[in-house]
Amino acid sequence: ICKGGAYGWHGRKLQAEGVYYDSLKTESGCDSVYQLTLKVNPVYSFAEKQEICKGGVYAWHGRKLQTEGVYYDSLKTKSGCDSVYQLTLKVNPVYFFAEKQAICKGGTYAWHGRLLQADGVYYDSLKSEAGCDSVYQLKLKVNPVYFFAEKQEICKGGAYAWHGRKLQAEGVYYDSLKTESGCDSVYQLTLKVNPVYFFAEKQAICKGGTYGWHGRLLQADGVYFDSLKTESGCDSVYQLTLKVNPVYFFAEKQEICKGGVYAWHGRKLQAEGV
Repeated sequence: ICKGGAYGWHGRKLQAEGVYYDSLKTESGCDSVYQLTLKVNPVYSFAEKQEICKGGVYAWHGRKLQTEGVYYDSLKTKSGCDSVYQLTLKVNPVYFFAEKQAICKGGTYAWHGRLLQADGVYYDSLKSEAGCDSVYQLKLKVNPVYFFAEKQEICKGGAYAWHGRKLQAEGVYYDSLKTESGCDSVYQLTLKVNPVYFFAEKQAICKGGTYGWHGRLLQADGVYFDSLKTESGCDSVYQLTLKVNPVYFFAEKQEICKGGVYAWHGRKLQAEGV
């Protein structure tokens, strides 16, 4: 018999290996002796435990197993007894961690020992204690950083209003504002200060005379101004200080006798007249 089985013999159920006897009386009163040699063949049992990662497959006795559980199979030995195989299969989890991050253009994001700058989807994996992958996924977005450059010109002494400031000095100025994504919008202003020219002159005329200046005929004492635009649109200011000098008149009367001479301002006068 196979181990665990029973053999019915002369009203008995035998399970243990051994030699058994029984006797019956014949009609003539003599014993009929029965002998049984009972052999108990072994039944083999093979138990094993295996682990796989979720999504994996374990090949066992012609089957492909993916689900956690206890599985059985049996084969017959030469003696016709079962060899029982037991598999306890454990399915270990595979972890998946997904995250989203955003940086500004030109910045870097440190992730699993890497410094990332480009838009994209990144992966990394680590082994769990059970030897299965823990998969990490990063979706990285690179938000734009805007740059606005402008050039402006003013005249010396003027001011340029820019982002809440009044600028008068030549130079390069910067300002920044945050976008909705938290990145800088950089503004650059190159400001040029064009000169304003000033030309001052002094002139004098005699009373009753005229002085031609910038299309005007001037006769009166005073300070006069005129302006012209330069190529850059700034004023060239001209100033004239005009002085009118007096003209003096001295009248005198003199007499001489005919044939005489009157010396006057280096001249020798003999004829009557003014």
